[in-house]
Amino acid sequence: MSVKFKAVYLPLLLWFVLLLILIAIYPHLLTKTVEWQREFNQLISTTLKQINQQPQEAGSWLVVISFAYGFLHAVGPGHGKFILSGYLATHPIRLKTSIRLTLLASLLQGVVAVVIISLIVVVLTLSAGYFRVTQLWLERVSFILIIALGSYWLIKNSRQIYRTWRQPKPQTAIGNITQIRQLDAELQIKPGLISPLTALSVPNKSALNQCGCGHQHLADPAQINHLHDWKSQSMVVLSIGIRPCSGAIFVLFLAYMLDLYRWGVVATMAMALGTGTALTLFGLLVLYTRDRMLKLGQDYFSARVSAYFPLLVKMLFGLILITLGTALLHGTTLPISGGAAIFSR
Repeated sequence: MSVKFKAVYLPLLLWFVLLLILIAIYPHLLTKTVEWQREFNQLISTTLKQINQQPQEAGSWLVVISFAYGFLHAVGPGHGKFILSGYLATHPIRLKTSIRLTLLASLLQGVVAVVIISLIVVVLTLSAGYFRVTQLWLERVSFILIIALGSYWLIKNSRQIYRTWRQPKPQTAIGNITQIRQLDAELQIKPGLISPLTALSVPNKSALNQCGCGHQHLADPAQINHLHDWKSQSMVVLSIGIRPCSGAIFVLFLAYMLDLYRWGVVATMAMALGTGTALTLFGLLVLYTRDRMLKLGQDYFSARVSAYFPLLVKMLFGLILITLGTALLHGTTLPISGGAAIFSR
């Protein structure tokens, strides 16, 4: 067994087998997850009712149960994981950025739930109908952001493909040779340095990037800024986090009726942290798979294909996000999804 097989092909084969196992057991796991969430809802309701008698013990259990509920809630299907996986798989971001995005999106879900319940129910004491309308419009804003994110990826990467296609192929002209200047004019000796190799420096560093060989030796500032695509990251966080979790809404309503609203806020943020933990682990899996696929692609794809393929994948994800967001947005106008609540007023 060669070293290349052990380093590249064997991990991919193991991941493919694990993926097949996951696909086979996921329907059963999803059914069990729904059952566990119902049991956790009952546990949360029972624990909230016991807080008045046993504040410390019941409050600690409430935080633990809420965290576990948020973790299980993230295992189920949802457009948030698709958006997150699409972004992580197609953008060269670091591990810290991935963790920051997942935690921000999850914590934003909890914050949005607390804000709308506090404003509509606690402060303004409006009816549940107003809350349903508010929740509906938050869902619509989330779906519009998904469409905007997909459109942004589609337009941005199509422009990048056009610029790459219009760029002429670099050709090295053998006859065009720059005149060699004097060594003492090209190099400077810095005082105070002992080694003659470390004392050498090129005064015009831009010449390194314009040597005429057709290669880029230094990173362009635009490429460095491209690694910090704050527009895409902001839309990813907002499209996931602006739609509050149903479990958090349930806990906040129940805590408000039991006059334990502060504990409801604590449980909601514990849920958000549990969801963020699950999404972080999911993001790590996506990043690991992406790195393995990139290493495999370097051995099979040419430089021309490697330049176009990531852009085409981003455009494909953009089209899928546009389709997904449009379908979800249309679903909010159907009476079965509660859209008739707006038109009945």
